[in-house]
Amino acid sequence: MKYVALAMLLSVLPVLAEEEQLVFFNRAPLSPKPYAELPLGAIEPQGWLRDELQRMAVGMTGHLDEWYPEVCGDRNAWLGGDGDTWERGPYWIDGLYPLAKLLRDKTLEAKAMKWIEWTLNNQRPNGQIGPVELKKEDRTQPPPAGAQIENPEDWWPRMVMLKILQQHYQATGDQRVVTYTSTTSWPNCQSVRCTIRVAKDEPITLIPYGATILRTAIFPWIGGARN
Repeated sequence: MKYVALAMLLSVLPVLAEEEQLVFFNRAPLSPKPYAELPLGAIEPQGWLRDELQRMAVGMTGHLDEWYPEVCGDRNAWLGGDGDTWERGPYWIDGLYPLAKLLRDKTLEAKAMKWIEWTLNNQRPNGQIGPVELKKEDRTQPPPAGAQIENPEDWWPRMVMLKILQQHYQATGDQRVVTYTSTTSWPNCQSVRCTIRVAKDEPITLIPYGATILRTAIFPWIGGARN
């Protein structure tokens, strides 16, 4: 049995991709670290693991926009549409984008990049990201069935999208991500929103949000800057 297990383990051991990769170590003022996180795409899956990823690509993960268009189709608010404003769409992209990069699947990557490009190109003047409220009187048609359109300013979908943007930077070196999250009004916007949460006696909700915001704030020193 142990030989079978060993064979299975060897079948999923990845090989390093050939092209140059973006690998970063901590920069001052953070403490140095002996190891660096390998960027998305630095390891190419093989064997059983690749087969499983390909099953995902031809299955629901690769086609959720076609199978569940009410939420993940073009009317999603994270694409500028009048539909779902919450985290269901970003969660899909959080899986679809790395899947596309690992398989080097340009078709799946193009699907994910629509969401990334809309987010990068539609930051508000106050630094906030993501969908804005579409008032009832401004709608030209009812929202898609099952779309979550209440409280479009909720934090959590934005935390998921920040994770996606960080993966995108580490895979491509797209410098817009660094500008977007560290040298614009985004940090100040989040500081104001944290203050509001505390004032509303909601400090417990800051724990998961705060962890993501903190990683975003120090991103230029842990892999978000190339110099």
